[in-house]
Amino acid sequence: MESALNVAVHLDPPVRLDLGPAGPVEAATVYICADSPPDLAEALRRVLPPHRS
Repeated sequence: MESALNVAVHLDPPVRLDLGPAGPVEAATVYICADSPPDLAEALRRVLPPHRS
């Protein structure tokens, strides 16, 4: 049995993402499908600033 985790990351404010040949876009939401939730969490911790309440 295999599984995947689907995640929508909402960016506030939106950020400019370079999509390579498709060119840059302003993104407010990024959709991710991950086979390993722990690996996804670790990858996000490396690039996202800490959450502030």
